This record gives sequence, structure tokens and C-alpha cells, in this order.
Amino acid sequence: MIFVRLMEISEVKSMVTLVHHQPDLLNETERADGFFVESIPEYVPQLGKTAELFYNPQTKEFYYEYRDVPTTESERIAQLEKNLKDLMLTATDQYEQTLEIEEKTKTTMLATTDLFEQNLELDSRIAALENANEAT
Repeated sequence: MIFVRLMEISEVKSMVTLVHHQPDLLNETERADGFFVESIPEYVPQLGKTAELFYNPQTKEFYYEYRDVPTTESERIAQLEKNLKDLMLTATDQYEQTLEIEEKTKTTMLATTDLFEQNLELDSRIAALENANEAT
């Protein structure tokens, strides 16, 4: 048998405050505000979570609620450093992409300028040929 003590939260929810697997070691006063059960469910460990055992007095069922484990200051600093590193890598990648685009734009503008100059040269030759044809 397992001895369980509860703290009522609502009509349908009580927090388990004590689970004692050797209730025969408890005196009558200690056993006065709890009850015996055959078993309680095992919790499933979850990374970064802590399990809190609850009991529903209406359904007489135990269940776990999982809560995030508070992070330590060093864990928060490590996470912030990782986030900063990730942001710097992203910014560097975007900067390199911007440089590539600027280089392609520059190449395109130079090619466009060359084509414009060639077009002006051709226009000039055509005008000269037309003038020569008119003169003859």
C-alpha cells in the first residue's frame, strides 16, 4: 500500500503533497490526513520539464501536469550567447548575399552602359550613312 496526502485546489483537482511507500513507519497523527492507494502512475520524464502529481477526487484518478523547469542564470546566458551567434551568422549570410546582388547589379549596369554606347555608335553611323545617301 502507498500512503498519499493531498492539498485541495478545487473540487476536481488536488495536488499530491506526500507519497509514502512505507506507511507503517508513519504514526496515526501523520496518517490522519491522507489515504491509502494500491498504486500511482509513473511519470514519463520529459526534457526540460518537471512532473507534478495531481488527483481528481471525483474520478479518483491520479495524473501528472508537466511544467517547464526554470533555467539557471548560466543556462540563460548560454542560450542568449547561442541566439546572438545565430543572429550574427544570419546577418553575415545576408550581408554576403547583398554583396553578391550588388556585384551582379554592377555587372548588369556595366553591360547596359556598353550596350547603350554601342547603340549610340550605331545611331551615329546610321545618321552618317543617311546623310551620305542624301548628298548623293
